[in-house]
Amino acid sequence: MLKMILMQALFQIVSCLVLHFCGKQILGMECGTDELLCETQQEELSTLVFNTFVFCQIFNQFNCRRLDRGLNIFKNLCVCSASLCLLLSLLSR
Repeated sequence: MLKMILMQALFQIVSCLVLHFCGKQILGMECGTDELLCETQQEELSTLVFNTFVFCQIFNQFNCRRLDRGLNIFKNLCVCSASLCLLLSLLSR
């Protein structure tokens, strides 16, 4: 279990930092001398980094339901009412 937690945390840190610092080069965002375009692209990149973090958290919510080495993380999803309530509250926002 500790290995899964550490690997998920490492994946989240690396993916968010790579997007934050190298996202403009990866996505081909060249603003040149246009200051307004640079500001807009920086806002879009910040939004992308935040959405990446949120989707990693959603994946982690499903992934942490299984503590064994089973691959079906959706097994018995509707059985646990607490898990179902958390999922519905997350999706309703």
